[in-house]
Amino acid sequence: MIKQIQATKASAAVGPYLQAIKANGFAYLSGMLPFGSESG
Repeated sequence: MIKQIQATKASAAVGPYLQAIKANGFAYLSGMLPFGSESG
């Protein structure tokens, strides 16, 4: 089973990406851009 994961306090994804996917007991995390969610 694959579950899409999005944190509510993280910056929104830029483009058609997900923040993380959980599949078969593993979590696959995406990278992070160098800016904060408060300042943009």
